[in-house]
Amino acid sequence: MRSCSIHTIAVFAVALGICVPASAQQLAVADDVDMIPEVTRDASDIRVVMVPRPDLDTVDTALVFTNPRDTPTLVVCAGRNAQGRGIGRAKTKVPAHGVRLLLASDLSAGRDYVGSATCKARSRVIPSAFVVGAQLSDAPATVNHGWQDSQINFPIVATF
Repeated sequence: MRSCSIHTIAVFAVALGICVPASAQQLAVADDVDMIPEVTRDASDIRVVMVPRPDLDTVDTALVFTNPRDTPTLVVCAGRNAQGRGIGRAKTKVPAHGVRLLLASDLSAGRDYVGSATCKARSRVIPSAFVVGAQLSDAPATVNHGWQDSQINFPIVATF
């Protein structure tokens, strides 16, 4: 019996059209992590962002990361449009026992989009998401904790 390598299986999957988007793990392991724009917002910035906006035509999604650990962690996120194509990436460093957030507009360099976001954290984080518009409303976020990391999915993200 002949053995198959992971590479052979991946090539076969692509040939069959069952390829899936890049995983969150690939986001943080990528050689160009240093090239991904870093977003820094401290607690005072969060208070400004998390307020309903008077402009009814403006919406953004806040992706919030809480770090329950004693050490800081890096979170890298990628945004995908409704067709699943990558539209941009951003990263943030979450301090020990701190909170940081990215906006959907950070992932798209300010361009309008509706889609999803996938993130990878180098340690365990607690995610939450909020749609910020004329009102605030929570949005779904799921997390899979690995031994030393978190893979986070925000199934619906929008900015316009």
